[in-house]
Amino acid sequence: MAAIDWTIEQRRAIETVDRDVLVSAAAGSGKTAVLAERCAYLVADAPPPHRCDVDQLLVVTFTESAAAEMRSRIHKSLKAKASCAPNDQRLRGQVDLVDTAQISTLHSFCMTIIRRWFHRAGVDAMTPMLGEDEGRLLRREVIDALFEHLYGASGDFANDFRQLIEDYGLGSDGATKQFVLELANFLESIPDPLAWLDHASDTSEERVDRIILNTVEMLKTELQRQREHCQMLLDGLPSGWPACDHYGQNVAVYMEFLDSWCGDLTGVDTYDEVRRSIELHEFSTKRAPSTKKDASPEEKEAKD
Repeated sequence: MAAIDWTIEQRRAIETVDRDVLVSAAAGSGKTAVLAERCAYLVADAPPPHRCDVDQLLVVTFTESAAAEMRSRIHKSLKAKASCAPNDQRLRGQVDLVDTAQISTLHSFCMTIIRRWFHRAGVDAMTPMLGEDEGRLLRREVIDALFEHLYGASGDFANDFRQLIEDYGLGSDGATKQFVLELANFLESIPDPLAWLDHASDTSEERVDRIILNTVEMLKTELQRQREHCQMLLDGLPSGWPACDHYGQNVAVYMEFLDSWCGDLTGVDTYDEVRRSIELHEFSTKRAPSTKKDASPEEKEAKD
């Protein structure tokens, strides 16, 4: 096993033994490797009285795959250390004990505690633990049943639910179900999920208000830009040419529409008000009716 060139911060996380250590780093920065090396250091290299046996370690993770990776990394590190000290019988014994070390998911560790002291917990010692795959299937069954119930319900809450699916799921509940499941998984990982939801709801409302106000200002700016463009077109049209007069009238009507819409947007600050304003000013985008080609005044004078 090739030696790793640890950074100063990583080395401190590995070798600090006289206090609690909190390791915080970005994804993919090597946290798992550092924590595994710290465990191997505590078993093989830590000064007394901080040195421990591998079966005195408690390593908990969130997933089975992470636990398996941690166990593998600790085993490889201890094996490498033992190969550098072939006469160290204790260290060789620690390598053999890695498979018995308490390295597991958090829920597996809790189940171990319950089975060991089931009589004090008041539960059956043979109570099974729900597996990850079974848990996912059960969650899916629950949310499917919930959505089926809501679709069959009536009243304001049911109407709000259908509007939620229409607005955020684009008429399909698949994406909404997935979002709810992911949110539930996240809430299980924080200390006070209800407080987090309350805070998120408050900040979401504030964020929506800011988005609406910014969107209205952007819309008014675009309406003003289009009005200025229409005015430029009118100023550039030659007079006395029936075809130009015809399209000039259409441009003028469009300018009146822009002025009306921009005026109605003044004071608008909610999503429903913006939506009503858009619906109120919905207009046809049909192409203007064609007219016969007329000669310009200059062409008429030339003919005369």
